[in-house]
Amino acid sequence: MRDEKRKMLPVGIESFDTIRTENFYYIDKTGLIRELLENWGMVNLFTRPRRFGKSLNMSMLKTFFEIGCKRELFEGLEIRKEAELCEKYMGQFPVIALSLKGVIRKGLCHGPRHDGFRDWGGGYAVSVFKGKRGVDGLGEKQV
Repeated sequence: MRDEKRKMLPVGIESFDTIRTENFYYIDKTGLIRELLENWGMVNLFTRPRRFGKSLNMSMLKTFFEIGCKRELFEGLEIRKEAELCEKYMGQFPVIALSLKGVIRKGLCHGPRHDGFRDWGGGYAVSVFKGKRGVDGLGEKQV
């Protein structure tokens, strides 16, 4: 007989909402929210190896900041100790969340070596085209 109160491991689950509502184990990373707000930058880069929780952290940030935030998802977590911060920022912003995780890469760039992505200093740059001009890496080129 299965113990109904036993927490499950969230293998492959990257939705903060699902983890918090479906009784999965969750290691509290909500302190990241305070760190981001205290050390604000125009752009914040999150670099971690595969399977280190980048998507889950992005889902947590989205859930915290988006209008209509389910505040109960954050009950008992570190960020709730920051009452002033929560009052000022929680659920106050429209959020656009984009993930390229499921993008089919083939055909974005040419050549068999890159299969859709262009090698760029150890990372990847995706070419995005708009109208007759396109952005390629750090500069523009004629398309």
